[in-house]
Amino acid sequence: MEGEKNRLKHIIFEIVNKGMSRELVTAGIKVSVITGDPEAHYVNQDEPAFLFPYTITIENQSDRQVQLLSRKWIVTDYLAFERMVEGEGVIGEQPIIKPGKQHTYTSFSLLHSGVGNMKGHYIFYDYAMGQTFKVYIPEFELITHWLLN
Repeated sequence: MEGEKNRLKHIIFEIVNKGMSRELVTAGIKVSVITGDPEAHYVNQDEPAFLFPYTITIENQSDRQVQLLSRKWIVTDYLAFERMVEGEGVIGEQPIIKPGKQHTYTSFSLLHSGVGNMKGHYIFYDYAMGQTFKVYIPEFELITHWLLN
């Protein structure tokens, strides 16, 4: 147990000192991420976990109308595993985003360790070009605040 705790503290130290951006622009589409405070959650009585909320804002800084078609996430739980999450749209929507407009949504990720990260990409359709393109989501950390003490 002490070994896991020291490993976790080392990981947190690296995360805090990494200074990673939570905004990224690809092909004129800006993706911004804000994370919230996690809630304790129990998968079952013996298995605690943390439910991390995050809010994504997708801003169309291009001069073309685009539609978000799908997403692909890689979610890393530092003491457990890495999993891939893929699907159509976001939270049941495939928003069309006109030039100068944005789309914001909030979702959640479940981690068992209380420390992890997420990264991925969206597939968009460009109406003017008649083709799809990839927009990257900035990697962001998920950390329970009590671990920083």
